[in-house]
Amino acid sequence: KLLIILFVLAAALPLHAQKVIEYKADMGSRDRDDANVWLLYGNVEAYHDGMTLYTDSASFDTKNNIFIAHRNVRIRITDTTTLLGSTAIYDGTTRIADVWGDTVTLIDGHTILKTDLLSYDRNNSTASYFHWGHTVHDSALMDSRKGFYHSDTRDIYLFDDVVLHDSTAWLYTDTLLYNTQTCLAQFISPT
Repeated sequence: KLLIILFVLAAALPLHAQKVIEYKADMGSRDRDDANVWLLYGNVEAYHDGMTLYTDSASFDTKNNIFIAHRNVRIRITDTTTLLGSTAIYDGTTRIADVWGDTVTLIDGHTILKTDLLSYDRNNSTASYFHWGHTVHDSALMDSRKGFYHSDTRDIYLFDDVVLHDSTAWLYTDTLLYNTQTCLAQFISPT
């Protein structure tokens, strides 16, 4: 019975045990209205489970493990994956970063994705956008209204008003799968 209980308890634990976001800044103070919130200014850095976030100023909700970054946001997700934007909300419990601004940029090796609002899920290394996106990989240029980029597999799923072009051709479709390792484009819906 004890073995079964231990197995059930182990299965119930999340894949990534919740870690508290660590941070440093030139200055900081508690929010007057909420003692759980720290207001941080100047050379702000946040660290969470291998990720580093840099920004000019931020607020950190210690109770909910949520970090809100303002101005000049740069998130180093891995050695090769970086997110840039104006504002970001990073949830240390869900491990999801929502980044927005005039131009949000995801750089992953030779792939550059630009949009105005991007959500990056660190649990499955997936970036998603739902308004517009422009992706550049070597000589291939891709535009779509919606998209999902998988950093692990280097697959880009593009949806709605998709345009793919390079030096030799233009392609227009509703859906497309493009792999940045193989540079292979595939239709993923009836044509």
